[in-house]
Amino acid sequence: MNTLPIIATVTDLQRRYRPLVDEVKKTGEPIVIVNHGEPDIVILDPVVYNAQVSRLRELEEAYLLVTRDEALKEHKQGKTIKLGKNQKLSGSGAIHTIPGSKHTPLPGNSKASAHSPFPTASG
Repeated sequence: MNTLPIIATVTDLQRRYRPLVDEVKKTGEPIVIVNHGEPDIVILDPVVYNAQVSRLRELEEAYLLVTRDEALKEHKQGKTIKLGKNQKLSGSGAIHTIPGSKHTPLPGNSKASAHSPFPTASG
């Protein structure tokens, strides 16, 4: 792929539709259509688009599998805690009760710990 995209204006697209589309199909490179100097739309060959979508799905799946494996490993090592039904973990690790819920964190324990159990939905 080229490092610089092929750029055309809306007027170019209106006047030269077929040659622009033929270029996309021949090169596999996208064309960025600009309107008043700003990118408006990208035209991409369907074969290239489908290949990119397929590759993105593969990458997403691989990422999710790695994330799952890391989570299972941490769980087996006792690095996880079970939150109550109406609890959530903030970005800082503090446990917060969702307003209107019955469960509250244990007194003095605002941080999550493998040794400090919290109430679960069953009790």
